[in-house]
Amino acid sequence: MKILITGAGSLVGSQTWRFVFLLYFLLFQIFPGHLLLASEIVEDAVYDQLLKKVTGNKQIDADALNQGRHILDVYLDSYKQVDWLSLSSHPREEQISFWINGYNAVMLKVLSETSADKLPSIDDPAFPNQYKLELKDKIFTLKELRDDILRRHYRDERIHFAILDGARNGPRLRPEAYTGAHLDVQLDEAIRGFIADQAKNRINPREKKLYLSYLFKDFGDDFLLNYASPENSHKKFTLSQLAVLSFIAQHSPEEVVKYLGDAKYKINYLPRDPWSKEEGKELSDNRVDKPETRF
Repeated sequence: MKILITGAGSLVGSQTWRFVFLLYFLLFQIFPGHLLLASEIVEDAVYDQLLKKVTGNKQIDADALNQGRHILDVYLDSYKQVDWLSLSSHPREEQISFWINGYNAVMLKVLSETSADKLPSIDDPAFPNQYKLELKDKIFTLKELRDDILRRHYRDERIHFAILDGARNGPRLRPEAYTGAHLDVQLDEAIRGFIADQAKNRINPREKKLYLSYLFKDFGDDFLLNYASPENSHKKFTLSQLAVLSFIAQHSPEEVVKYLGDAKYKINYLPRDPWSKEEGKELSDNRVDKPETRF
């Protein structure tokens, strides 16, 4: 927009500056970050294309990821245009989608560039913490994104199963970006798929042993807020375990719900299986008989 200034004391000049001030106030005070996040939405469409290329059959294709590194870099660069404080003016679902997509993009960058033989957990001091999500006015490590933003601020247990952790038996990467408009459905699909995957959880109503993902052990206390029920105590299980079982039951078929309710089983936990260069170079898949190079 071009502004014609005809004189500091003229009526036109006065009205023009009032208009400029009003425009500034509307865009950056009442609606902070609105224009910046508009570009973010555009980049999500490009990010979608990358996700569709690198995912498939529960795997991440290393070759496709390397070929699309420039797209990943452009996507992460777009986050640098976003003011962290401006996010509070956007719906909760859009905020969560924004952080999940950013977290997963950084983890993809780690997977594409790491030289580690076995990728450690982000809780391990050996994890390459030089990889961070950079916003216009703040920088976050993956651990900060997971713990300080996604876990403690939004308190939605399903998020655990939407973010990558670099394990072969961890959450799978969705072949599309998370969006505010579809977040609830996307998160429900993520947790249902995770629970039903035998490489991650082994829930067999005919067995007396229940094998759950390491995530349910490591983050069991996160389920207490929404799923703990003091009156539903059980001498076999801790309160955290009961909360996890309630969460799993909510996202499982009726046969599993009945099995969990009967409590005629012992809980075991499957250990984290880190991505390894020597183990078929696959992520979130137990198969190693494929000729392609895969994470």
